Amino acid sequence: MSLVVGPCARTGNVTVGVFAPITSAIITPATLHVCTPGSGTLTANPIGGSSPYTYEWMPPGGVFALGLVTQSVNVAGTWTVRVTDACNTQTTATRNVTVSPTPIATAGSNSPICAGTTLNLLGSSNQPGSTFAWSGPAGYNSTDEDPTRLNADNGMNGTYTVVATAAGCSSLPQATVVVVNPAPVGVTANASDLIVCAGDAVDLTSTGTPTSDATLLSQNFNGTPTGWTVQNLTTGGTNPAATAWGLYPNGVSFED
Repeated sequence: MSLVVGPCARTGNVTVGVFAPITSAIITPATLHVCTPGSGTLTANPIGGSSPYTYEWMPPGGVFALGLVTQSVNVAGTWTVRVTDACNTQTTATRNVTVSPTPIATAGSNSPICAGTTLNLLGSSNQPGSTFAWSGPAGYNSTDEDPTRLNADNGMNGTYTVVATAAGCSSLPQATVVVVNPAPVGVTANASDLIVCAGDAVDLTSTGTPTSDATLLSQNFNGTPTGWTVQNLTTGGTNPAATAWGLYPNGVSFED
């Protein structure tokens, strides 16, 4: 470059930058699955061109709106970004987004129960086809929706947690607390007579060593059961010579 002022001339150098136009753009991540009510993030990555860049994002079925290099999304479909560089050259890129609802799980059980009985854990989800993951005391785990644990003991006391998953989306953990009460020990049943005649009366008695929080219950077999499930199971043939009575208060079996 030469500069001439009057009879004098002066030369100098200047550097002129020539930038290639923007050629394309890529949206990351390559795949995006959103679990609502959450959201995901798309990021535009221009290739070529010169900064600063401007970004316009268009949602599925929408119109372009000025935005940032990143875009929060929670709508399924094809998202488009239009990138413009400092030389006003433009390019576009698209990315498909899938969306699924996050399951809502519930947890429950048949607690409190007595030692030796069956623990029933109860799980549910508001999304069809959900899978389940239970965890609990002493490393317990199960993938059943409603798992059972036989012969409950003190080691099964505690908090059980379930997570439901559907279409790649997992629920918040839900918990239920299980209480296993010790069964009364030393229970005996006695009858004043083991063989009686029709119309005679028999006295049924029982004894036991209850725990400190146990409740001793009694029942008049000639009256209406109160707080009991009463069973009368025959012990021999179609014309039994004797019968067996079973009383079941709150899941604990006492036999008279």
